[in-house]
Parts: sequence; C-alpha cells; structure tokens
Amino acid sequence: MHEADPHPFERRSVPAWLLSREDYTPAAGRERFLDKTIFSLLRLSALIRSQDTYGVARFHVDEIYGLLFTIALIVFLSLSRTFTFVLIVLSCILVRLCFIRIGALKNILAVCLAATIFSALVLLPAALYGNTYSIIMIPSKVFASVALVGIFSHTSRWNDITGTLRLIHVPNIFIFILDITIKYLTMLSDFALSMFYAMKLRSVGRPGRKTGKGGGTGARIPRAAVSNVAGNIFLHSRELSEEMYCAMECRGFSGAYPRTAFWKFSAADAVYVLVNLALIAAFFYLG
Repeated sequence: MHEADPHPFERRSVPAWLLSREDYTPAAGRERFLDKTIFSLLRLSALIRSQDTYGVARFHVDEIYGLLFTIALIVFLSLSRTFTFVLIVLSCILVRLCFIRIGALKNILAVCLAATIFSALVLLPAALYGNTYSIIMIPSKVFASVALVGIFSHTSRWNDITGTLRLIHVPNIFIFILDITIKYLTMLSDFALSMFYAMKLRSVGRPGRKTGKGGGTGARIPRAAVSNVAGNIFLHSRELSEEMYCAMECRGFSGAYPRTAFWKFSAADAVYVLVNLALIAAFFYLG
C-alpha cells in the first residue's frame, strides 16, 4: 500500500487569479441616484412616524381647539387689511414656536421661509413698479398661515386629528381617505425603501449592468430603477387594497367613524383659547 502524502496541496499549481491582487474601484456617480432616493424615503418615513407621537411641544393643546382656531386665524389673516393685526399674530406665533422642540422648529421654519420667499419673488415685479405694500403684506400673511398649519401638524398626532375631524362633523369618506392615505404612505415607503436597499446590495461590482443590458451607461440607472420600483409598488398596493377590503368586510365596517374622542380642557387649553379669542377680538377692533 502507498503511504498517504503528508502535503497533498504543495504539488498542485495555484490558479493565477488567486495570486492576483484585488484592486476594485467602483465607478464614481453610479450610486448617487439610489443614495438620494433612499435618503428621501427615510426622511418621509421618519417625518410620518415623528408626527405620530407626543413630545414635540412642551405644552400640549387639545386637537379640537388647535384645529378650530388654526382655521379661524387663517381666515382672519386672509381678510385682514391692516398690517398691525398681522404683526400681532406673528408675535404670538413666535412665542408659540419658543415652546416647540428644536427638530420640529427647524422643519416649520424651513417650510415657512420657502413659502415666504416664493411669494415675495412672485410679487417682486409689482414692487418694482411702486406697489411696496403687497410685497410686505402678502408674504407676511403667507408666513403666518404656513406657520399656523405647521405648528398644528407637528404638535398633533394623526389619529387625534382624524378623531377631531369626526367631532366637527366632517364627512366619513373624507376621514377615511385621509386615514388610509397616511397609513399607505408609511407602508409603501417602507416597501420601496427595502427594494432600493436590495437593488443597491445586488448591484455591487456591476455598475454597467443595472439596467439589464450589458455595457449600459450610468445615465440609464434612474429610469430603470424608477420604473421597476414603481411597478412593484403599484402591484403591492393593489394587493394591500384587496386584503384591506376583505378585512373590513369581514369585520363589518360600514364606512362610519364612531365618536371616540371627548372634549378636554386643561390649563394649556385655557391659555391657548384666551389668546386666540384676544386675536379675534383684535381683528374686529382694528377693522
């Protein structure tokens, strides 16, 4: 019998590709579209989930008072012709913003400044012809109105908002569409985010073949990625809608939202109501 070779691998030749040095450098700019899309979806999902929790404002005001007085102040701002009333409302808004957390404050101010700058640019030709009143009055109203909506949306939970809409006798179909839209945005954004993560991980080392065609260029990546993800999201949303319809039918959902919220009144609510009543009185006093 032959003795076993103590070193069986020493006599075999090593393939050349094992001895070559690995020096892979991915092409620049090919992953930028996927990274930006993933970051946008993460921001959308985080924004929806952050508005589903308390803790944004230090003094929470009940949603029924926030909704009613927000609508009332926006109407009075649009009807006001005196800049003094707008300044009073802006002063109260700035005081209210002082009691909001820094993260929500940045989001509110960013949206307000963007809307204000856009309205000022639209009115700039009128100001060049001498109508300086409009370029001061209208952007100030836009800033105040957008700030009121931003404060209400960032300090209220989605479920409480839908319950408040039922208390003021908003039609059930409107509440249903709003509620389902918010939930679908969350689920479909998570689904799209998972698809983009899978696309990014499976395309490592193949920057020229992401479109399904060999030798493709990086310019085709956005069109292929968007079309593939959009098609899968559409099919997934259709499946979710059919499952939701069957679940609602089995549970006996008739399309009516019962009144589950009750009127609440706290010290913060009292201060909020008194300040807004004072603002409404100032509107009529100033004409």
